Amino acid sequence: MSLRNATFPNKWKETDLVPIHKSESRSVVPNYRGISLLDILSKLLERQVYNGMFGVIEHYLSKWQYGFLPGRSTVCQLIEVVHQFGEALENKCQIDVIYLDFSKAFDKVPHVKLVHKLESLGIRGSLLSWFRSYLTGRKHRVVINGEQSEYLPVTSGVPQGSILGPLLFLIYINDMPNCISEKTSLPLFANDSKCFSLILGQEDGIRLQDDLNNVLDWAHTWGMEFNYAK
Repeated sequence: MSLRNATFPNKWKETDLVPIHKSESRSVVPNYRGISLLDILSKLLERQVYNGMFGVIEHYLSKWQYGFLPGRSTVCQLIEVVHQFGEALENKCQIDVIYLDFSKAFDKVPHVKLVHKLESLGIRGSLLSWFRSYLTGRKHRVVINGEQSEYLPVTSGVPQGSILGPLLFLIYINDMPNCISEKTSLPLFANDSKCFSLILGQEDGIRLQDDLNNVLDWAHTWGMEFNYAK
């Protein structure tokens, strides 16, 4: 019924958010990641949607992305990167690497721009309307030790703890590697990435800096921000 009517039930948009400590001081709010406790029926519906669309869009996903995809992993990325680094060292070549990490990546995805990217992959009609309904009108509250806050509206981001959230995030950043030159590599694992290239002369250093600038411009255009503290 939800898919037929192209609407996601409002009751399933009310989410309890459990803060999970990531690292460092427990008294600092940014050191926690909020995980959504979602309705089981909503996750079953999400799985149905995921299974129906993944085979259609899989071939559109960047070859540079190793996160949240069947048959790809951190190990696969590590093998590829170590191979390229090893070749550079064997040839006594310099290789420069910039490590990148988005700040609050899953929380910052703008809904309108995400819907635009879904449409650009060929998702149209009632399914696109369903995704628009799925993303908007959400609200969540924080739950700690049985205590609950008031519900607050969610105006951006993909639900962490959901079935569709990781795939939607991959779709959102899928075109980021398109802004670099052929001589630069940009492997990603979800929101973590490394931008690297062989440096055989001054022009290679300039090109790598230009590619990095293009990545930063992409992030600005699409409402994302890198964590410079890392």
